[in-house]
Amino acid sequence: MLRTIEMYTNEYKDTTKKEIRKKKGQFFTPAEVSMRMAAVENKYPKNQWIRVLDPGAGNGILSFAVIDKLLRSGYKRL
Repeated sequence: MLRTIEMYTNEYKDTTKKEIRKKKGQFFTPAEVSMRMAAVENKYPKNQWIRVLDPGAGNGILSFAVIDKLLRSGYKRL
């Protein structure tokens, strides 16, 4: 899914002029960077609810990377 988000983001970037994206304040985090950010060690008990707040307002790639990492680490209550 992460690669799909990145694919659609790249398609948007390829079809939208940089000046327009800049004027809108659009900056897109690459999938590789999102995965590295999500890989930060966490020490939350796996039986507690975890809330994720994405500081961005873009395509959701940071949120997806964090949620994917947590689910793969055994967290069930997101």
